[in-house]
Amino acid sequence: LEMSHAKSPEEAQDELNREVYCAAEIWGCYQSHALLPSEVAALLKYQPFIADGVVLDVGVGAGRTTRYLAPVARRYEAVDYSPVW
Repeated sequence: LEMSHAKSPEEAQDELNREVYCAAEIWGCYQSHALLPSEVAALLKYQPFIADGVVLDVGVGAGRTTRYLAPVARRYEAVDYSPVW
């Protein structure tokens, strides 16, 4: 007799995250090299804080913003949870 195991909230969230990360439409979006207008605005606004600073890019995904952040920062580190990248 096998006992049923109810998912914890963390397990349910992890399952949902994996479904989203692996969805074809999401994958295609992150393959784009163009930045969204909101991303451009954020990079311009915070550029003085990024310049010659230390940047930890959490949730880097496919690294679309890396090409803009890494050259400006003194040190750039990136990490992502997604098993896809």
